[in-house]
Amino acid sequence: MKGKHLIYIDESTFNHWQVPNRSWVRKDTILNMPSNRGRSITIIGAISEQVGIVHYKIFHGSNNSDTFRQFTCELIKKIRGRATVYMDNLTSHHTQQVKDMFTERVEQRFIPAYSCALNPIERLWHLVK
Repeated sequence: MKGKHLIYIDESTFNHWQVPNRSWVRKDTILNMPSNRGRSITIIGAISEQVGIVHYKIFHGSNNSDTFRQFTCELIKKIRGRATVYMDNLTSHHTQQVKDMFTERVEQRFIPAYSCALNPIERLWHLVK
């Protein structure tokens, strides 16, 4: 990746037994839906409108500051040239360790709260789910 890029980061979690909470059944039919969500898989992704998917990481469990810091480190190593990285306001995005990774070459910016429509990677997660 060369030149000035806008990169958008977001994460999404999928449960092994993810099922809809509604279903069509015949009258007087009992449908037992699983109540245990099971293990979860999380994916963190970075997308650029110029390049497409720039970087992603898939792992079991939930995202935390350590997994996000590792993802960010891997992403920054892939970026050649200048970039602005946009992310939401998840707590793990605001740690000092993550903030210290960004420089003038690769800037960190935050999308306003409750503005997921501004993050193009949300459309990808919608398609995947």
